[in-house]
Amino acid sequence: MKKIVKLDVLTGLFLNVLHKGEEAILYNRNLERVFIELEKARLFYWVNTYCTLNLYFTWFISLKPISFKGWWLPPKRVYSIIDEALEKCGLSREDNFDSVVAIWATPKYYEVPDPIGRVWGPGGTVLRYSSFQIDGALTWLFVHEFHHQLDEFLNLSGYPEYPHADYPQKLEGFFGEHFDFNAYILRSWPSDKWLDLRYPHPEIIEVKDADNDGIPDENPYVPIDEMRFGSNPGSRDTDGDGLDDLSELMAGIYFSSNPRDPDTDKDGIPDGLDEYPLYPVKTTIKRKWTLLSDGFMMHRNFWINPVIYAKWSKNALYLRFLTNNKAKIFIYIDANADGWFHGKDNYEIIINPASEKKVDKIHVLDCTNKVIWDDDPKYGKDRLVTESDVKVKVAYPVIGKYSYKIDVEIKKNRKTGLIPSLGKYLGLRIEFRMNEKWASLIERYRFIRVKLVDREKKMVADKIRFIKYVPPPYIYLKTYLKKTNREEAIFKTTIKNYGSKARDIRADIYLNTNTEQYVKNITIDSLEHRELIAIESKIKLTDNLTYVKPEYRVNYRGKNGLRFEKSYRDSFFVIFI
Repeated sequence: MKKIVKLDVLTGLFLNVLHKGEEAILYNRNLERVFIELEKARLFYWVNTYCTLNLYFTWFISLKPISFKGWWLPPKRVYSIIDEALEKCGLSREDNFDSVVAIWATPKYYEVPDPIGRVWGPGGTVLRYSSFQIDGALTWLFVHEFHHQLDEFLNLSGYPEYPHADYPQKLEGFFGEHFDFNAYILRSWPSDKWLDLRYPHPEIIEVKDADNDGIPDENPYVPIDEMRFGSNPGSRDTDGDGLDDLSELMAGIYFSSNPRDPDTDKDGIPDGLDEYPLYPVKTTIKRKWTLLSDGFMMHRNFWINPVIYAKWSKNALYLRFLTNNKAKIFIYIDANADGWFHGKDNYEIIINPASEKKVDKIHVLDCTNKVIWDDDPKYGKDRLVTESDVKVKVAYPVIGKYSYKIDVEIKKNRKTGLIPSLGKYLGLRIEFRMNEKWASLIERYRFIRVKLVDREKKMVADKIRFIKYVPPPYIYLKTYLKKTNREEAIFKTTIKNYGSKARDIRADIYLNTNTEQYVKNITIDSLEHRELIAIESKIKLTDNLTYVKPEYRVNYRGKNGLRFEKSYRDSFFVIFI
């Protein structure tokens, strides 16, 4: 068994808003993006707390007009609406929920989910309450703003030392910005201390974990379990590669390695011996050109397929890029590998192959006192670097499939600590941007630690015995609100198979409201691994308030005719008119 913490979060969408005289009414708009992005945030907290902190959402949809003039939606305006609705449901905001997150409509709402890693938008937080606008980067806004709530929960539980999510310079460690910093905070906090949360009124729950690997075996109420991850509930290391299943799940800050593949990134190094099992990227740089990455991109939001090389001398660090276009190249270097917000060694270099100058910017983030760029007019000191610290050569056309060869030389600098030497470690992050889209070599904002060497050590993995595991079929249902107006709401239920092929599937979907029960009985011949179908249900809304409580019963057959059955309830929705 494993103990986890459940926090009940009332997540409100306010769809009829007048803000500073500007009206936004999102009736009949596709709202799936909101649910998809907040589920990503929920998964982020769950994974980065070692599968210990479960944020359980109840969805509150308000069509009532609400107006405000400030930069955020204040809690008093929200609480008056929420409290009126919850009283009709026999619930109390104070007693039944630990937190409220309010998301307010804007005319610029867009329906396409953001790529994970996008950060944008203002937000605000006070005790047990956060709010932000619906056209912001919702995953990021939830992760960042809720972290302030969590910080205060721990403070009021007797842990004032919990790191603050606005002061990365006060926390030692090798981490980058935004998501990476938030993940580092969560991971640096001992997992057993999450169980010491006492405020507001968290629930400590025991879940089944037969192999004691830290991942619940099967529990539809948490963001991911072993059945959905595809790992073996009876083995701590499903594929026998030396990396246990929880470490596979936590291999990245928002991506996981494959628990059934001993070499997830196909770089020839078993996951258990690979410092970065998600990224087929070299972590050593020799004095001669060293291939760092051959076309790999963790995030590819526009088409680019770069080959990246690096080398070093006592006088400089060199990078070479073979690319198929003239995208801008953003190079981030943590010259002492001590974390992006520490020291005065944090380079941002923007290479523009299409411009005459080739270098759009080079500056250093100085974190020795106040966190400030060295080209900021308020810096008050001599610059740490200048444009002369970087040389760029662009050659084209290049024979083969790449049109451009971009060579970058970054000179040694004693002021910043960028002094290439044998055995020195650097932090490196590389990103490409074009037409307001970006692509990142590894997970965005994360750094890899690279070492300057003379020669590489070869990995030996002949003593590792790999295990093949075929997961059973596992059908999982989830319901979101797709769109609504004052008369009706359309709900979307996804039926997805996370395991091996499932056959003869019968899924009964019950959407229980305060006035009637909507039932759909779905029969499916088969679903392959990761195959998904979606079912829509139209619900009539009452004059004032409708709640919807999804419930499922599903049975299906696996290989050799073995049958599986289960039933469970989903998060419930309150629609207030």
